[in-house]
Amino acid sequence: MKVVLGDRPRALGIGEIHERTDRAAASVPTLVRFARELLPAIASQTSDLVIETWTLEPGCQTGVADSRKIEATMKRPAATTNQISSLFGITKANSIKAHVMRLTCADLKAATAGGVDPVALLGLVTRELGRISASAVRYRDEHGEARPIIAVYGGALHNDLYPPRSTREWSYALPVDEATGGRFVELDLYRPEQVEGVELYQREPWYPLVAEAGPDHVVLIERAPHAWLMLLPREP
Repeated sequence: MKVVLGDRPRALGIGEIHERTDRAAASVPTLVRFARELLPAIASQTSDLVIETWTLEPGCQTGVADSRKIEATMKRPAATTNQISSLFGITKANSIKAHVMRLTCADLKAATAGGVDPVALLGLVTRELGRISASAVRYRDEHGEARPIIAVYGGALHNDLYPPRSTREWSYALPVDEATGGRFVELDLYRPEQVEGVELYQREPWYPLVAEAGPDHVVLIERAPHAWLMLLPREP
């Protein structure tokens, strides 16, 4: 992490490939590795952590059912809820302010009307992660927080500092980069098992480096200025 922090991030956008019930399970999911290993390594420099999960507005009677519909459609493992709860414990122990998306009934209805709408959901997540991150930056700037980093943890699509035109609308990175005066840093965390043999990633220039991933080290790749990819240790 020392190399990544050498970019002096004001906002550190950390992206993962979400775990799914229809894919091979990992003995150590990316979220768990982040909570156990990476977050403690940057905790002394981090004031806030924005997490891609949500709570409901008070009185939203249909929100729980709509949330469950989204989780089922996106094939989210049940264990992810416990992993996020553990993450909150780590932030509290390190005096890091945790933030989550706060969704309204209208938000959820727009994303689930007639079945889950992936495009609407992507837009909702992008909007909220960007809004909360920029707000945290402003607040800390106004109050003179000594710890410089606002960290954001979510899907790797949303933290893309150099998004292609086809997915540009789903990245919060560009407006947050502007809010920080060009001090947004992208860091993707990929398990080798998630990308190996997948055509989408085989087209990437960094893909040959997946072969270098081993059980006892990470592979850190600088994809572009202020944009990093970390291949996590391979499962033994």
